[in-house]
Amino acid sequence: MTCKEERYQNANKEKVIHHFRQLLNEALTEPKERISTQMPESEREARILDKKFTSKIKDSRKKIR
Repeated sequence: MTCKEERYQNANKEKVIHHFRQLLNEALTEPKERISTQMPESEREARILDKKFTSKIKDSRKKIR
């Protein structure tokens, strides 16, 4: 890793060390497990109705052959 942002070599080294420590901490932390949930039946039905409505609108835009 390199850094050329600061004017002095020592300051650049400190920045690199700080950045490297941050990367290590991020790599060592374990991601939280995702808990899957079920969609309520009423919400699922509403979603399907909305999709059908959108589909009908788009079908009405098509040219009639």
